[in-house]
Amino acid sequence: MASIGDIKDRDIGMFGIKPTGQPHIANYLCLVSTIRIKRLMVCLLANLHSLSENHLFVSKLTIRLMVGFVVAVFSTRCLLSWCIIYVQSYSLLSPYLNWIVVCLSKVNAVSHASSSEVRINFGSLLYPSLMAADIVLCNPTCLCVGSDQTKHIEYTNTIINKLNRLFGYKTFGSDHDFVSGSKCLAASTKVMSFKNPINKMSKSDNSSAVFVLDDYRNIKGKIKIARTDRIVDMPIGLNGLCNRVGLFNLLSIYSLNVGTDKSTLLRYVNPVSVYAFKLLLWKLVYFKLYNVRKKTMRYLEMPNVLDKIGLSGRNWMEIWCSNNVRHICSVIGLVR
Repeated sequence: MASIGDIKDRDIGMFGIKPTGQPHIANYLCLVSTIRIKRLMVCLLANLHSLSENHLFVSKLTIRLMVGFVVAVFSTRCLLSWCIIYVQSYSLLSPYLNWIVVCLSKVNAVSHASSSEVRINFGSLLYPSLMAADIVLCNPTCLCVGSDQTKHIEYTNTIINKLNRLFGYKTFGSDHDFVSGSKCLAASTKVMSFKNPINKMSKSDNSSAVFVLDDYRNIKGKIKIARTDRIVDMPIGLNGLCNRVGLFNLLSIYSLNVGTDKSTLLRYVNPVSVYAFKLLLWKLVYFKLYNVRKKTMRYLEMPNVLDKIGLSGRNWMEIWCSNNVRHICSVIGLVR
């Protein structure tokens, strides 16, 4: 894993995942889209965010599964030394900074930023403020988020701009902003449910999401029954995808896996039927996830190793990120 000395003046990416179930294909695609050579990746296991969805109990097994998944992805690419994993609740820095963010926020701004359609509890309303605290805490140069998180990032940049406007002149003679803003977004495509492609793919929907631990038969079955439409053949161009949200979703997953745009992909798959395209997709997804699945299962047999990785992330948080919090507190006038 990365050391503290590796962080200063580095390109830092940030990826967050809630431990509310098994990691699925959307989590995998979002993470790999941000990984770059010599980019330090900070991977947040956001178990405090899980509470806003009424997941009031997060098992240790789920935390280990998420740690194993992230480690498997990076070890498959031989970039494990460029990855830091930490569990959100292992440090009190995020909730501490969250209170400062809340006090800098207006009610309408937080309400507008929240992407939650159903406000289960007050935590689901304040979700963006905790997310903003996580971002300010780690101060990454690039964020790995889906397109549904755009309003959260806009809100975060508003908070960052307010911090810079209020306290920028107190940054101990620095020529830089108090906190850097204008974060780069990595994953702009939202992966949708196979059965109901107008909804986002969910970890809680076992029948409509391809999970990292799914075997060949499960992946085949889920993609085979994925909702498309009654049109047999693949469209010639992107215009043919209008009002075909199910097929658009499958094409997006394929293009993200092979790293090409949809229009180029359509030129190659146009002669085939939608059913044949599904066959190609499930084989592609299976072989893309094969090594990650294999390694994740192997790591799950080493719980002590996974626990140590989580604790090492906490040590990193306490050493490196506490400097950011200490700086903010000292400028605001809080003694810590």
